[in-house]
Amino acid sequence: MKLWVDDRRPAPVGWTRALSVSEAQTFLRSGQVQASLDHDLGACDACMNGMTVQEWLETHDYDMPGCENVGTGLTLCLWMEETGCWPKQAPVVHSMNHKGAERMRQVIARRFRIASE
Repeated sequence: MKLWVDDRRPAPVGWTRALSVSEAQTFLRSGQVQASLDHDLGACDACMNGMTVQEWLETHDYDMPGCENVGTGLTLCLWMEETGCWPKQAPVVHSMNHKGAERMRQVIARRFRIASE
């Protein structure tokens, strides 16, 4: 199964979409998953401080808040690291959040012994 974890962008043809960390965890537990991960998976109203996504991005250097209520792609990578529930191949990070993507790549690199991008 090809797992696409992203709350905003639709999955490419042939991929199964997970919108949240918990949904992705369910698929990862099933095994035999190839994964492509986004960092920003949304945020609750409290974390957004009443702003729309566009307002938040424009005022926070295009870096979404790390909402522990919703979780992020980094939350998912840290869970995979903690539980050992990894796909057989290193997940790809397709996030446009450069800071979050780099942190995710560092966790993935520790598991797969690859250089982070």
